[in-house]
Amino acid sequence: MKKLLVLSLVLGSLLVACPAAPYIPTITNEVDNSFYVAVNAQRQSAGVTPVNCAAGGPSFPAATFNTASQVLVLDASLQRAAHNHADYMAKNHKAGMPSDPHNGAGDGTVLSRSRAAGFTGNDLGEIMAFDFTQTSAVIPAWIGSTVGHCQVFMDKGFNRFGAAIVTVPDNGKKYWVVSFGKL
Repeated sequence: MKKLLVLSLVLGSLLVACPAAPYIPTITNEVDNSFYVAVNAQRQSAGVTPVNCAAGGPSFPAATFNTASQVLVLDASLQRAAHNHADYMAKNHKAGMPSDPHNGAGDGTVLSRSRAAGFTGNDLGEIMAFDFTQTSAVIPAWIGSTVGHCQVFMDKGFNRFGAAIVTVPDNGKKYWVVSFGKL
């Protein structure tokens, strides 16, 4: 009985002395097939009704897409890149977008994230959004954007993509990331 009491005291003091590791949630990708269908439907819609993209600064002049952009094929490496970035953002930028979410978020650049995920193609692009709850709201926001999202979304050179939607554990807000590329 004495040995059990001493052992209990020793184990109890060890548990008190060792602080618990911080809880870091594993965030799952919430994107589903309907999102992929909606992205390709928007890209194809330019063949019926022109898509006018507002100017998004010097890198993204105003553009009109009046023929269908090619259908994007889901790429596993771009899928990983999108999910890894969305996961990083949800864990580290819980209140919203940092000032440069593509290159200054703390987990590299579009190029480094895509290469780390295994993408070997050329011509990379990335679009993001925060705090949208539905595909039916986020896609029109990207198309109506004045910071170049529309041009990246409609770019006819891209033929591969991956996407992720993750929820911030602390506040329920969502990060949306779409990675585009060309093989």
